[in-house]
Amino acid sequence: MHTRIPGSAAQILLLVICLLPAQAVACALHQGNSLQNSFGEFHLPSAGDNVANVSRIYGEPLRKMSGGKGMEIWDYGSFRVILKDSRVTFAGLW
Repeated sequence: MHTRIPGSAAQILLLVICLLPAQAVACALHQGNSLQNSFGEFHLPSAGDNVANVSRIYGEPLRKMSGGKGMEIWDYGSFRVILKDSRVTFAGLW
């Protein structure tokens, strides 16, 4: 009796991604990020970064939400960025 292994590389990749913690997936998705220094390190946007810089480095967020009082929340799936007056005030994993 033989155990059947998924036939396509895409199925295997999907299985591996589903088993990884969200932080590891964020690292893998942002491999091209110029702020990434080595495997396993992922740098969030820094307080004071402007909207254009965040968009250039991290791309467009999955969702943009209004936080009230001129604040905006950008949801990237594995992390969120809080902006006020087009500047980062906070970024964190969730």
